[in-house]
Amino acid sequence: AIPESLLEAEFFGYEGGSFTDARKEGKPGLLETADNGTLFLEEVDSLPLGMQAKLLRFLQAQEFYRLGGNKLIRVDVRVIAASNQDLEALVNARQFRPDFFYRLNVLRIFVPPLRGRIEDIIPLAHVSLDRFNAKYGLKKFMSPLIYRYILDYPWPGNIRELENVMERAVLLCGAGVSESAHLPPALQGRDFEDMERHGSLDAALNALELRLITEALTEAGGNMAKAAQQLGITERIMGLRMKKYALHFKDFRGRN
Repeated sequence: AIPESLLEAEFFGYEGGSFTDARKEGKPGLLETADNGTLFLEEVDSLPLGMQAKLLRFLQAQEFYRLGGNKLIRVDVRVIAASNQDLEALVNARQFRPDFFYRLNVLRIFVPPLRGRIEDIIPLAHVSLDRFNAKYGLKKFMSPLIYRYILDYPWPGNIRELENVMERAVLLCGAGVSESAHLPPALQGRDFEDMERHGSLDAALNALELRLITEALTEAGGNMAKAAQQLGITERIMGLRMKKYALHFKDFRGRN
């Protein structure tokens, strides 16, 4: 949404009087500010093609001119770029410059969507819960039922959606425990038996395992030894399973 001329000034800076409303003393851009550091380009696929060409020149030589200036500025900047789009597909569709892509594509790290790393969902939910408790001065915590709802939801909005769901639960919950009624309708309407029957094998097994563990811990009032005995497993295995799903004893005490 930013005009390319202003975007260029944001990256490269400008000399005084370069354009209307420019500061008299000029202004350094992001590249100068990031000297001896790192510049993170989030959603790099949104950069205009013209801006990609200008950044390509910088990436090749680590030098540039301020907008309206004639002094060559050299910096040492590491660039990290991120995108939720397939950049190679955009290159093939002529929507992303191939030379810019190949210059960026030195070391690629693929981060799977949240639905592809189920083991991260509950730990991330706890991180969000703690953050929003601190933000609003509250002490809310999740009931075991919530684990079952959030574990098998596909999370099309990834971590941002999970954070929004947790903030909603913290704000709507008045009794200190987030129940299913405090979740968005998309999560409330999911049927666990249907999830286990029609989801992927890994998702079904995880959902079933988590349900059995939370039910056993609830009946045992958070007593791990008693819950492990009920499930026919050792305390060590029970501890590993609780760690896998980031389960906390405090969530189950006093619930039997």
